[in-house]
Amino acid sequence: MAMETIPEAAMDENILAARHYLYRTFQCLLGNDPWDAAWKSLDGELTEEACALMGVDGAELVRLMGEALGADGGRGELARQYAVALVGPGALASPPWESAQLSSDGALFTPVTLEVRNAYRVQGLLPERYPAVADDHVALECGFLAELAGRALEALAAHDGERCAAALTASRSFAEAHLLRWVDRFAERTDGERAPFYRVVALALADFARVDAAWLREAAAAKAAA
Repeated sequence: MAMETIPEAAMDENILAARHYLYRTFQCLLGNDPWDAAWKSLDGELTEEACALMGVDGAELVRLMGEALGADGGRGELARQYAVALVGPGALASPPWESAQLSSDGALFTPVTLEVRNAYRVQGLLPERYPAVADDHVALECGFLAELAGRALEALAAHDGERCAAALTASRSFAEAHLLRWVDRFAERTDGERAPFYRVVALALADFARVDAAWLREAAAAKAAA
């Protein structure tokens, strides 16, 4: 389909690339131990640029990432914080699963989990460790939105307006139905005393998710008005 079918708001390659990079960054930060090889993909300078493009205040996140990436000796402390905030043992102040955040008793694998799994399946995706993991983990939801962001970026480069619009529509639908419903609560409850790095990460994700949702709505409105 011709490029002109892509709404003007979605035709900024830099914005699409920033969305993709930030969702991948949050997926890594919230889904991988600081000693994991995945951390090698993180870049404080690129994160700062992506935050600036999206209009997100990422200064504190970038500062702490710089400290973490610049000194391996700090990874041990971050690994401790990672366990406190996201793994355990023991009860987590802010569970990283949508189902646990939205259920009154903190239960996992509720109907919400199945809704998230079905959203993945519609796009031909499932978590690598399915069915051993709860599909609604915050890192997996970020990874899903990163995949959709990557599809939109690739479609723009290929001048495929229909595929780009479809990826953005799916992104907006998932964000509004899932991530936005609980990411603020997740961030607010993250233990800032015992896991300050991860509280900053969670707050930055919540900020970015809101900004991105507004951008997706703008893109949808531009398409509707075209």
